Amino acid sequence: MFRRHLLAAACALLPLSLLSTGAHASGDWPTTLEGIDLDPSKPGFEAYYDSRLGITWLTDTGAVQRSTYAWRDDRANYAKAPLTQFDSANAWLAEATFGGVGGWRLPSRTEFSSMFFQTLGHTSNVLSERGPFQTLGAYQPYGDWIGAYVWTSETWGSVITTFGLDGTGWNTALSDNPNIAWPVHDGRVVPTTGVAGKADWATTPYQVTCTNGRTGQTVTLRKVKKPGFDCRDSGFSAASGDAVTVTITGTVR
Repeated sequence: MFRRHLLAAACALLPLSLLSTGAHASGDWPTTLEGIDLDPSKPGFEAYYDSRLGITWLTDTGAVQRSTYAWRDDRANYAKAPLTQFDSANAWLAEATFGGVGGWRLPSRTEFSSMFFQTLGHTSNVLSERGPFQTLGAYQPYGDWIGAYVWTSETWGSVITTFGLDGTGWNTALSDNPNIAWPVHDGRVVPTTGVAGKADWATTPYQVTCTNGRTGQTVTLRKVKKPGFDCRDSGFSAASGDAVTVTITGTVR
């Protein structure tokens, strides 16, 4: 038996300017989000660094579906819905790694508010602009409410603060509700797949240069043979938040 979300006084939680039902603004995500390639073998960016908040957002907001912590239900198509209960979400994030990086968590209420209203530019509580996060709310909610909510890390006794993408806005839920768990990470994530990865597309030996902008450290691997490289083999070091650049040259794709 599902338990409905406990309706919160949304009007008391949001500025009047955010309760408008008008069209959403474009948001400033093209200039405030920096794409991070967690998996060079795949197209696109798997994460985005948020320069306003100083945190990294995972691109796939439904990543939990590929784990054993995903919520399952045999009705309709809910075996395919990327949802999880609150305790399961925290257990999943405690052990999950993306790009070889662990330490992910749920966003705070303030962080989600910044993303939804400033970065994505919404002027109402209805999801209409996904920016680069195309999986955000991109599936059919169950009964028009389950699956339309995003978990935050804010708890109030036995309930957790959530945000309803269907126009409900700020709300609360019991921990056994199945909702969206959007992973975030403190700082700018430096994936190990950046300093150690594969270039199995290379047809000739290639050169890899890893530069850590924060420490001024540069390591160059010359005449690397396919398929893999690891700058750490030559003493390169980096931590999450470092401005690392990896350049592969001297070959053709």
